[in-house]
Amino acid sequence: MLINKTVEIAIEKGIIQSKVIIVDATHTKARYNQKTPREILQDRARKLRKAVYKVDESLKAKFPPKNTSDVLKDEIAYCQKLMDVIEAEGGVYALPKITEPLNLLKEAVANQTDTYYFDIEKCKRCSLREGCCKEGAKSKTYSVSIKSAEHTEQMAFQESEYFKEKAKERYKIEAKNSELKHRDGYDVASSSGLVGMELQGAMAIFTVNLREY
Repeated sequence: MLINKTVEIAIEKGIIQSKVIIVDATHTKARYNQKTPREILQDRARKLRKAVYKVDESLKAKFPPKNTSDVLKDEIAYCQKLMDVIEAEGGVYALPKITEPLNLLKEAVANQTDTYYFDIEKCKRCSLREGCCKEGAKSKTYSVSIKSAEHTEQMAFQESEYFKEKAKERYKIEAKNSELKHRDGYDVASSSGLVGMELQGAMAIFTVNLREY
């Protein structure tokens, strides 16, 4: 409402004369959760391991080596292997104190990948099993990073001549985004929830316009 009113007044006073609208997106950090997808996976995997150790610390020897790279795909692969080991242990897997952190980790992995499950008996007879199926493995999965339909469409759009031409005008709004974030506190959300975020955005934009004109 504040933004609409600002534009209405600007048009009425003749400040805005062009009919061209330039739109750009900027990122504002959440007030409470500023973890990356990889950090979320690490945190949930850590809690799952701790829960398992309290029940049966000997399973630590069966767990895969922890991921040491900063690559999200590698972290997903580690989490998947960790879950496979735990699910293969019927007694531990059935305990409520294990299923809760396990399901949380599954949820985090599922938000990043599509996971395919293979018949381990067929894998054992497969001519291409070397380097793919480990000896003695009780399960076999393969995870593929998800790109939503929106992401796929956007990637194609960004390759179009229209996008490349319009991208040349992006600098006109980049400076204003920087001002909003670094001078008017729009870099980090001051409250939780989308409503609070919208109000903060409206007030920041309104303040910039007051200062400008």
